[in-house]
Amino acid sequence: MLKKYNLKLDHIGSYAKNLDDISNFYEKVLGFEAKPAEKSEELKQEMQYFEKDGYVLEFICPERELEPSQLGFKHLAFTCNELDSVFAEIKSLGYKTFMEEPLRYLDRRFFFFQAPNGALIEFMEYDKKDF
Repeated sequence: MLKKYNLKLDHIGSYAKNLDDISNFYEKVLGFEAKPAEKSEELKQEMQYFEKDGYVLEFICPERELEPSQLGFKHLAFTCNELDSVFAEIKSLGYKTFMEEPLRYLDRRFFFFQAPNGALIEFMEYDKKDF
């Protein structure tokens, strides 16, 4: 059904307690390239991305204290075109979304929903760039 929206895996997201520890491990031990960390006052969290061989890992360090069970991989994120149509279709299929409409953050819009196995899935659409 959603194949027509050109879905592509964008990144895998994970919670972390400390971005310095994460950076040391993924950059220095596993050889990922660290991107500059981003701090979001609106989302009350800091995020850092690591890239290797076309794969992207996102680590999220929220301002609130995390329980040990909350650490680890959090979601799969897919890019798509026509985000509003994807959102409407996911809702019409009966999946629980965590927002009334897609949210905007920097150069993208996104929303989350819960897959049948309980995993969080994020669909996102980047702003179109005019060159």
